[in-house]
Amino acid sequence: MSGIQLMLLGGSGSSAPFLFTISSDQTNANLATLATNAGWNGSSEVTATIGSNVYIYSTSTGTPGLTVPNSFPKGVSLINNGFILGMGGTGGGAGATGDNGGNAINLSTSITITNNSYIAGGGGGGGGASASYSDEFGSTQSFAGGGGGAGGGAGGTVTGGGTGGAGGGVGASGSQGSSGAPGGNGAGGGGGGRVLPGTGGNGGGIQGANFGSGGGSGGGGGARAFNFYAAAVGGGGGGWGASGGTSRIRSPFTNVGSGGNGGSSNNAGGDGTISGGASSTQAIGGTGGKCINLNGNTATFLVNGTRYGAIS
Repeated sequence: MSGIQLMLLGGSGSSAPFLFTISSDQTNANLATLATNAGWNGSSEVTATIGSNVYIYSTSTGTPGLTVPNSFPKGVSLINNGFILGMGGTGGGAGATGDNGGNAINLSTSITITNNSYIAGGGGGGGGASASYSDEFGSTQSFAGGGGGAGGGAGGTVTGGGTGGAGGGVGASGSQGSSGAPGGNGAGGGGGGRVLPGTGGNGGGIQGANFGSGGGSGGGGGARAFNFYAAAVGGGGGGWGASGGTSRIRSPFTNVGSGGNGGSSNNAGGDGTISGGASSTQAIGGTGGKCINLNGNTATFLVNGTRYGAIS
C-alpha cells in the first residue's frame, strides 16, 4: 500500500464513492489493483487521484502506463495532477524501422477524467540507416542508429562502435549515443527522455560529433560517413505521441549531412539529411503511442489538461 492513501470509504449501504490518492510513482499500473490495495470493496464507485508530480509510467511499449480494466461495476473517475506516460520506442538499428511508442492509458471500461496535468503517449523511435559502397578496392559501409522516442526509448545501436544512448528516467533526459573510434563506421542514436513537455536532442553530424544527443523528449539520430564514400544518417526519435523520423543514405558520399533532431513536445522526429547530391530514404520511424486507447469505450474529460497522442 506504499504510496496509496485512503481518503474516504463509504460504509455498508452507502452510495458515497471510494476515494483514494496515488502519492508515489507507479510503473505499468492497474487502476483496479491500486484501488483494491487501498481498501476498495470491489463494488462501490471509485474516484482515484494521482498526486502532484507523481509519475504513472510504462517500462514496455507493449504495456500502457495505466490500465483501467472492466472491474468497476458502479463506475470510475480519475483526477490527474501528475504525469501518465507511455513508453518510447527504441530507435532503429542498421537500416531498421524504429519501434512504435506505447500507450499512456488503455481502457476496458468507460471513465471520467479531470486532467490537471499531462497524459502522453510514447514517441516512436527514429529509423536507422546502413549505407554501402563498392569499387575495385573493396567495400565500405556506414551505419547510423535512430533516436529513441519520448518516454524513455533507447537510441538505436549499430555495428562499428555505435551504441545507442539509454532512455531517461522520470523527469530526466536520455543519454547521448556513442560513435566508433577513428576508422570506425558506426554512430548510435540518442535516448529519449521523460521530461514534459521536453526538448528533442540534436542529431549527429557527418562531420563532427557523429552520435545523436539525448533529449528530454525525442533523442537525435546518429550520422556516419566512411572514407567519404558511403553516408548514413538516422531519423530523430518522435516527441510525445508522435512518430519518429526517417533515415537516409547516399553512396558515394560527397558533402555534409546530419541525423534528424528529436521531436520536441509532441512533434515528430526530424528526418535525416544528406547534402551534395541525391540521397534515398531508407527506414521509417515508428508511430507514436496513444494518449488513450479507448478499445470501444468512452473517456469523458471534465478538464482536458495537456494531452499528447491520439484518443481513439
